[in-house]
Amino acid sequence: MNIYSYLSTLVVLLFSCTGDTTDQARLQKARLHGRWVLREGYRNDKPTETLQDVYFDFDSSGLMQTNLPVGAEAKVPFIIKDTFLTQEVSDQVKNRYTISQWTDTSLVLRLDYHSTLLRMHLIKQ
Repeated sequence: MNIYSYLSTLVVLLFSCTGDTTDQARLQKARLHGRWVLREGYRNDKPTETLQDVYFDFDSSGLMQTNLPVGAEAKVPFIIKDTFLTQEVSDQVKNRYTISQWTDTSLVLRLDYHSTLLRMHLIKQ
């Protein structure tokens, strides 16, 4: 293989590996799709019962609903980018969760809300 074919192959591979972020976001939303319920909840790194019965519902079109009292319980848009999940409650209010862990059956979300750190270990129903 001469140097030109090697370089052209390398360039093609590099561009194909970057992928379309829109496609990637759509795949992540499809993977998140479903109901996630609280298994364990922590407030400022201490176990708490006040998060009991918290749930998150995600649909693959980009809407989510939660009964976590940090915004409206109505379905609202969400965006996934890198390790962040942003819930767009309104034009002025956006809740930004950090995704600490994510498998097909478990999800750990962190939310810093008014100087209170909430950590939620969720399982998929």
